Amino acid sequence: MIGKTTAEYSMFHLKLLLLIVLTLLASGCKQPTETEFEPPSYYHPYSVIKTAENTYIIAGEHYYYGIRKGFLLEFDDAGNLLWTKEYPPPENHYTRSFFRVKHLRDGNFVAVGYGEGDFTGYQGVFGMLVALIDRNGNKIWENLYFIGSNVGHFAHDVEETANGELIVVGRVGTVGFTPFPWSDALILKLNREGNKLSEKQFRDYDSFDAIVKSSDGNFIIGGSAIAKVDSNLNVIWHLPLEGENVKIMTGGNVQIKRTGNTEYVVSVVKYLPSYVITIYRIDESGNILSSFDYQCDTGVVRSARLEVDGDNYIIAYVCMDNPYNETRHQLFILKADKNGNIVWKKLIRERRVEDGGIYSYPFIKAADGNYILILEEPIPGKSRNELVAIKFDREGNILWQKRLLP
Repeated sequence: MIGKTTAEYSMFHLKLLLLIVLTLLASGCKQPTETEFEPPSYYHPYSVIKTAENTYIIAGEHYYYGIRKGFLLEFDDAGNLLWTKEYPPPENHYTRSFFRVKHLRDGNFVAVGYGEGDFTGYQGVFGMLVALIDRNGNKIWENLYFIGSNVGHFAHDVEETANGELIVVGRVGTVGFTPFPWSDALILKLNREGNKLSEKQFRDYDSFDAIVKSSDGNFIIGGSAIAKVDSNLNVIWHLPLEGENVKIMTGGNVQIKRTGNTEYVVSVVKYLPSYVITIYRIDESGNILSSFDYQCDTGVVRSARLEVDGDNYIIAYVCMDNPYNETRHQLFILKADKNGNIVWKKLIRERRVEDGGIYSYPFIKAADGNYILILEEPIPGKSRNELVAIKFDREGNILWQKRLLP
């Protein structure tokens, strides 16, 4: 007889299955672990604000399986999570990221950052991202803004004018987070519907990182220079911070805080001639009233965040062991008085770069006068991290530590 009967086929398949099972057992086959199939998931918090209700909103990005999604998260003064929302890119795109969020007078929020979009026929260029968000985290509108034929646009901060328009500061240039090989500082003016009213590009400066309202209704802007502009983007005065032998780390490292009716504190990180934190106290006219430098005891400054407490400065900063081959990060918080004298300094975290390093750590003065710091905490053996809130008293002692996400 040619061929096999049904019974013979059944016996053949049974023997084949038994052979496969025995072979797998002999080869030490095991069930795949969760880690082997777990996609990378990292939360990066870039800024935090205090709301009118004395809660806190974090803005940042969630990197998940190759996609960067903007996120906002609200928590209360005890570290309890109230809500979190993610804002993914559209289909066939990969990036939406929030650097800053601000509370508007009508109760809504505006978040700014960058996003991948389609421009002049090219997919994948980055535009300045601005999104209007309601009080519950629902997106009202979102726009990307492009200038000329440039491919890298980043919005670093935003403020509201007296008539409800938005002033957005950032930079435009080549793709990347550092201004290399070139970038220009950029200011946009938008109406409340997100339509662009005007723009101004500053070719002498590579980035504007921060903006605050001044006491006279204008705006103080900080980056590779400090400037004062009106609501029509006219420059009232400007104070260059860079020179032939002085360079500023921009792209989010410059911070501005208003300390009184007519005074402001600006913190920058210089990488030439050496890696230091410089604190400037300036008046309404752009005069430098005082300046102080702070260095790491070992290694060099990588980044810094600023808060003010009356006439005192509170600085959170990261030291790295080697700027050309960094292997270890240390996170400190220090308090200095108005004359620049260090009142106290505390080591908060120390971490090897291969274990995740310390990159994002927004910092804010809490409603009760203490301080809250947001930190990325790697999960050992996992391709993901947690967001943790740490509350300190005014002497730098930890009051509590709470996990926010996931």
